[in-house]
Amino acid sequence: MLTDRWSSCPRLARARASCFTARMALPYKISSLLYCFNERDDVLLLERRKEPNLGLWSPCGGKLKTEAGESPYACACREAAEEIGLRISPAALHLTGIVSEHGYEGQAHWDREQLWPLFWGHRGGFFAAHCHCHPDGRNDWTLEESTQNLTHLNARRTDH
Repeated sequence: MLTDRWSSCPRLARARASCFTARMALPYKISSLLYCFNERDDVLLLERRKEPNLGLWSPCGGKLKTEAGESPYACACREAAEEIGLRISPAALHLTGIVSEHGYEGQAHWDREQLWPLFWGHRGGFFAAHCHCHPDGRNDWTLEESTQNLTHLNARRTDH
């Protein structure tokens, strides 16, 4: 007969069970940005109607529903449907980058002046970057991984 090795220690069994059943809020938010292109390679931007970036032009996107176990790909598909009426599947997407940040007293928002060059320089490739946001408004960026798609970069250079 098979027995659960945790059953001999009720305290450990309860702790083990709570690890899988307890809902815990993450100390950070995860968001997806979706860069959509037309046949001329123009990127679709939306004028933001709420913070962050109220009144600015930005790719569509939003925060993951982590409490529902939503993946970044599923989030991008949901946001595309909600914000621009585009129905896509995760298989149609390419993950271009990941940005993490360390904020000051929870008041963090990395600058788009860094994000756009990272995206355009890695389109078709991949990057991972980290932004340390300081109390004085200064941001220190570290590029942690960079794989550029040279074919795509060369094609863009010859188009212009």
